[in-house]
Amino acid sequence: MRIAVPHWQLQVSPVLDAAETLLIVDIENNKVVAKQTLHVTQEQPCALANALVHADVKLLICGALSKPFSTALKRAKIDAITQIRGEIAEVILAYLSQQLAQQRFLMPGCNERL
Repeated sequence: MRIAVPHWQLQVSPVLDAAETLLIVDIENNKVVAKQTLHVTQEQPCALANALVHADVKLLICGALSKPFSTALKRAKIDAITQIRGEIAEVILAYLSQQLAQQRFLMPGCNERL
């Protein structure tokens, strides 16, 4: 499975819409087997969704995202776990161990994930 996480300074980017870099992570047998970086430049929602489809991304883990980006991801059949914060490495480990629902990974002011 391939996931993407927008990031800024080793943290999950607070807003997908403003992200310039996404970490693409390949997971096999519940382990990270490869990582690569995808650079984007103020992509429009459909363009970013298409870039993720082209990169074979199945899941996006991110902070906040606008309605247009959410709609574009749904149309592209890319699942999203939103309202996430934290250091990229910790977030990925939490995802792999099914611990991403912990309060420490939830963005401030959010009572539940979208």
